[in-house]
Amino acid sequence: MSSTVQARIYDDQLVIWNEGSIPHEIKDLKAPHSSVLRNRLIADICFKAGYIDSWGRGIEKITTACAEHGCPTPDFEITPTGIRVTLLPKFNMPSQVTPQDGTSQGTATAPVTDPLTDPVKKLLIAIGNGEKSPTELRTILELKHRHTFRKNYMEAALEDGFIEPTIPEKPTSQLQKYRLTDKGIYLLSNT
Repeated sequence: MSSTVQARIYDDQLVIWNEGSIPHEIKDLKAPHSSVLRNRLIADICFKAGYIDSWGRGIEKITTACAEHGCPTPDFEITPTGIRVTLLPKFNMPSQVTPQDGTSQGTATAPVTDPLTDPVKKLLIAIGNGEKSPTELRTILELKHRHTFRKNYMEAALEDGFIEPTIPEKPTSQLQKYRLTDKGIYLLSNT
């Protein structure tokens, strides 16, 4: 390869790019896929040094580490010439604000608000560690009106990235279920 791994640090994200294609059968790195070693010697050295514990768990370990540290799930993008990983900062990271008197001396931490509304919090609790269909969730939450459930619970949780569909390519499938994202797991466990 002609280039090295590139890391770009911005105020609101870290972007890492690495040249090289991935196996053609892999379309989504977060979905289960086979582990294909490109360089067995390097992989063996990393294994013996303790950087990896088994083949094919890298993406899982990265997303788990981000969740454990309160960071959103990284964005893994497969490009024609390589792979780009975008890491975002912690949720509710306090921002620095200028004191109310307008002086430039010192900084104050902005207040952190609870990102979960009561309906969304109830939805996350109802989903728990599993996967549930909208009908199952309405039953658990004792909601009869589909429109209210969809607008106040599902759309809000999806929009904020707290839940995700199990069949994203078929959003209206009768088999569709929903599960918590790493962001949803983190926020639920810290409320």
